[in-house]
Amino acid sequence: MKVLVAETKWTGHHLFFARDIAEALVDSEHQIVLDVTGDTSESPQRMVDLALEGIDARIEIRRTLLGPTTGFSRVRDRDGEVEANAIRSSQREHRPDLLVLPSADAVAFHLGRHRGDPIDDESTRMVLHQAYVGYDGQGPRFALRREIARRRYRRLRSHLAALDHRIAVGSAKNMDVTVLPHLPAETATIDRAAARRGFDLDEDDRVFLAAGEHSLRKGTHHLIACWPEDSSAMLLVVGRCSEEIHRAIDERRSRSPGDRIRMIEGAIDAETYNNAFIAADVVTVCYPRHFGASGVLCGAIAYRRPVLGSDYGCIGDTIRSFGLGTAVDCSDSTTLRNALRRATIDPPTIDESRLRPLAEFQTRANLRTTIRSWVFGDGEGTPIPFPFQDLQ
Repeated sequence: MKVLVAETKWTGHHLFFARDIAEALVDSEHQIVLDVTGDTSESPQRMVDLALEGIDARIEIRRTLLGPTTGFSRVRDRDGEVEANAIRSSQREHRPDLLVLPSADAVAFHLGRHRGDPIDDESTRMVLHQAYVGYDGQGPRFALRREIARRRYRRLRSHLAALDHRIAVGSAKNMDVTVLPHLPAETATIDRAAARRGFDLDEDDRVFLAAGEHSLRKGTHHLIACWPEDSSAMLLVVGRCSEEIHRAIDERRSRSPGDRIRMIEGAIDAETYNNAFIAADVVTVCYPRHFGASGVLCGAIAYRRPVLGSDYGCIGDTIRSFGLGTAVDCSDSTTLRNALRRATIDPPTIDESRLRPLAEFQTRANLRTTIRSWVFGDGEGTPIPFPFQDLQ
């Protein structure tokens, strides 16, 4: 059986998650093809090289998909049509028995309007990430957009999955959504002292990590502006930053040249990303009013690092329900500033007993079992389900 895993987008976690899915599907019985962006520009090629370094050699890698030039898609017909055209072309070339779309929000939204498309079929698996279909309380315009998306997603013949549990519990009836584990691409084995030396951090520093892709949506500018000026703790910012974030750090440094904020900027490889968690004492996930799951939050779980993060949505649910640390309103600068000051003095902690059900779900073995059950419907073990019963 041939399986085509198609990912048109290249920013953020998209390619790394596509790799996770492709590797979970590899075995002696199935031919796995992973088709990614064919954009030959420097940034997308750098991201592809980073994400696919050391991938299982049994996976056939293709670079043919031409999706949105921005490297990401908004949930609208224009972006969904661009993705759908690229995926159809790959589908015609490879003629797969099963098609897997690791981040399908825009293309699913588009296909829900146009029934009968060859992409939308019982043999197709789609993962939803942009989870506003599972959220309430954002006003009439948001509610209208949400209901349009829900209606279109309900029309799909494809099998749906998500990383954000709110999509499964709040997306409305007649939508069967499998919740998938989400993990770092690999787990680092370096010791803490060596990891800190790699970032030029002192052994006795109290380090707060902000990792991933930094933009206004992620609120990194608020985090930088609210970082206590007189703190002895260190804020370590690791990952690619938007122009707005560069301006925020420049403004902060012009005001406080001696600030304890360290930047490791640019597209980073898996080793650097994972080592940052080893080096950290606390992980920040301070995204204001963020919809959807967070790979950084899952990294904190994997490395057992306490979290200071948003009290909203999937992130807030997870921090509160599973004892991961402290959840605050990160959209309010005064609240965030006060929370950061308290945390640098008295850091958040993890409640291991409350974390256990989620930690058992978020394992690499369960990721493989859950994805294979969702894609193949086979009996390679019984997946451990997401612990809905523990949500608060």
